[in-house]
Amino acid sequence: MVDWLNLSSFEGSAALLALAAVVVFAVTGWLLSLARKDVSIVDSLWSLMFLVSLGTYLYFAGTWGWRTGLMVGLASIWALRLSAHITWRGWGEPEDHRYQEIRANNQPNFKYKSLYIVFGLQAFLAWIISMPMLASVSQSAPLGWFDFIGISLWLVGMFFETVADAQLERFKRNPDNRGKVLRSGLWRYTRHPNYFGEFVLQWGFFFIAISAGGAWTIFAPLLISFLLLRVSGVRLMEKDMASRRPEYRDYVESTNAFFPGRPRSGHGHALFVAFVLGIASPWANQPAAADSADGEWNFRVLVNDKEVGNHRFYVDAEGDTQVVRSVADFEYKLLFLTLYEYEHENRELWQDSCLKRIESTTNANGKIYAVKGRLVDDTFVVETRNDRHELPDCVMTFAYWDPAFLNQSRLLNSQTGQLMEVEVTAPVSEDIEVRGNRIAAERYRLLAGEIEIDLWYADGREWIALETSHGEGRSLRYELQ
Repeated sequence: MVDWLNLSSFEGSAALLALAAVVVFAVTGWLLSLARKDVSIVDSLWSLMFLVSLGTYLYFAGTWGWRTGLMVGLASIWALRLSAHITWRGWGEPEDHRYQEIRANNQPNFKYKSLYIVFGLQAFLAWIISMPMLASVSQSAPLGWFDFIGISLWLVGMFFETVADAQLERFKRNPDNRGKVLRSGLWRYTRHPNYFGEFVLQWGFFFIAISAGGAWTIFAPLLISFLLLRVSGVRLMEKDMASRRPEYRDYVESTNAFFPGRPRSGHGHALFVAFVLGIASPWANQPAAADSADGEWNFRVLVNDKEVGNHRFYVDAEGDTQVVRSVADFEYKLLFLTLYEYEHENRELWQDSCLKRIESTTNANGKIYAVKGRLVDDTFVVETRNDRHELPDCVMTFAYWDPAFLNQSRLLNSQTGQLMEVEVTAPVSEDIEVRGNRIAAERYRLLAGEIEIDLWYADGREWIALETSHGEGRSLRYELQ
């Protein structure tokens, strides 16, 4: 572990001096931004800040080994290419819209505030994330397997980053593509192949550092992963993309946000999100038992046997009228990173097994859904954030609490407001464990697009369990508490 307070140690001295050097470099960039009235130049300086840190580490290292030369070569190729690409891309263009928004939100005196809001913050982050470079040049141990793993990751990341940038630039140069969305090449498999490349490349630097005893720098790739996934990467870029490019909504439905994957139809992706990851569960917003007049239920939600949250719902009944409310809160993590967060609340009014009113709001990892529907004369009118349409007078959501839903061929998705084609197979008798007890049940299979959902009922009436899986190896189930 680095002794940050012992300036006689190599790591401590080099790290502190590197911080000072990066700050000076950032201040110089800030002065240039004042002259140009454009803080976007910080993006061109970002990767160069790593080279400033690395240069300081090399000054203290004194001698070079194979790993030192390897790190200098890989880091220089990455940093210089990225800086040159961003500079060329923004040459002659106005300040990036992201920074225009930051500027507008930090008036008055943004030109002074930008020293720490923009340049100081990025300098500090670059210094922290550069720590694997410090570890890599701190000793001259022979190259090992971790070095070769790191090189392989760097090559994969560099490929994604470079090719994706080139494909996007070629796409944007064609005037016929103005306002359109690139959906070919690497962009067919992930909406952010360049960010994915950066993610893999930085983990490559870390694996090289491991061979030099730098496992303690694990916080560096975790931090850049968090930034790319949750802060300045995917989330910030997509904040208003759909409003600037309407076609982007369909792109979101069919293409993975970050990690590359097989493209899907928009309908299939919506179901994948809703049923497999447990990130959008409109189907679980009804009472768990048909023979219960009112009550409260709590489901534990698991993805691949890992608990990700819970879904509670409540029902108040009077005669043939039921008022249903559901509240869901999921959080899907990888190591220390939150990859997906989900909040969902829904209220429904039912009468005679027909939906009379619905109002739901959903925040699926920053993507907002809102659905309102009500019966008007003999038509059920549904309004979403982007659409208004009419449905037959008697519609049902995925109301597993009411066995009558098993006879339906179309059901309303309470998150998206869309009416979906479904099919339910004949039941199969089998035993299932509920609350630690084995009970006799009947299993139905509901088919909705590419998704298959298994449902279990006790005594032919009480809904007691649900489970579904996806071709990518993920499974989801609700456990009644």
